[in-house]
Amino acid sequence: MQPPALNQPVDLLSAWMDHPGPFARLLLLNGQSGSGKTHFCLALVDAARSKGLEVAGLVSPAVFSAAGKIGIDLLDIKTGRQRNLARRRQSTGKWLAVGDWELDPRVLAWGNRLLGSAGACDLLILDEMGPLEFTAGSGLTNAFALIEARRYRLACVGIRPALLPDALARWPWAQSYALPARQEAA
Repeated sequence: MQPPALNQPVDLLSAWMDHPGPFARLLLLNGQSGSGKTHFCLALVDAARSKGLEVAGLVSPAVFSAAGKIGIDLLDIKTGRQRNLARRRQSTGKWLAVGDWELDPRVLAWGNRLLGSAGACDLLILDEMGPLEFTAGSGLTNAFALIEARRYRLACVGIRPALLPDALARWPWAQSYALPARQEAA
C-alpha cells in the first residue's frame, strides 16, 4: 500500500485506519527542522481523538519567546503532562549537549519511562527520533522496543531525512512520507 496523500491528518487516518488491512502500520514522517513534523503530529492527535481513537506517545513542541525559539518541551500525549526537554546551550555541564541545545537528562528518563510502560493503542506518535537515538544510543531509546512491539494500529514517527535510511533498515515494513519544506510568508 502506498502512503495516502497527507494533505490533512484526517485524510491519513481515513486512508490507513478506516479500511481493512494489517495492523501495526508504521509511517516515517520525515522533514528537516522547521518542516512541520510536530505540527502535523499534533493535528493527527486531534483528528484521531475526534474519531474516538486511543492515542499515545510523545511530541516535542518548540518553546518560543519574542527572541525566537528558546526551548523544546516533551509532551505526553496520553496525559497532557509537559516538561521542558531542551534549552539553548548554556554550557552548565548538567544537561546533555547536542549541537546548539542541551537536554535535561531527567526529562529524557521520564520520557523513556513513559515509553517503556506504554500499552496498546490505535495511534502511536513519536516526534521525533533523531541522532541521539539512532547514532548515539541515548535519548528516548525505549521508542525502539515500543515500535518493534507493534501494539498499535498506526505509528507515526518523525525522522530527519538524513536518518531515513537507518530507520528504513531497522523497520523494513515502514513507509515514509517527506513533508514539503514550509514556504515563507511573502
